[in-house]
Amino acid sequence: MKKSVVAVFGLVLGVTACTMPAPGNLDQRTIRSEANLRTEVVLEEINFPQVQQRLYKHREHCAISFDFSLDKNEVHYATVLYGLTDQPELAQQAVLDLTYFSSNGKTQVIGYTYYGQQQFLVDAFLQALAKPEVCAEGIAKKE
Repeated sequence: MKKSVVAVFGLVLGVTACTMPAPGNLDQRTIRSEANLRTEVVLEEINFPQVQQRLYKHREHCAISFDFSLDKNEVHYATVLYGLTDQPELAQQAVLDLTYFSSNGKTQVIGYTYYGQQQFLVDAFLQALAKPEVCAEGIAKKE
């Protein structure tokens, strides 16, 4: 009886491990799931050019990397990949979906990370938009 329970448990673990994507095989679509959702906020009076300007200024002061890309078909949608310069793997970065509402000048940010411990990257991104010269906890300051 014990052997069959252990065998079934091992089989369940094996199947579960096979269905989870390996971090090396991740894509943004996989990361965008309810389980990986870290925040959803609306920022007042900030547009995409201002987001980019603040991220460039932030990168001058802090050891971060980012990739800002507009949606090819919708100029009101963008994605930012934000992470530490020494961790370029997607699994180690934050995926931030931005929506700009031109009617009221607000920008919605929805942040995801593959690993829960990367939540600080979402928080650091939001802090960078408010204070680009400040490096959040966990992010090294450039000298």
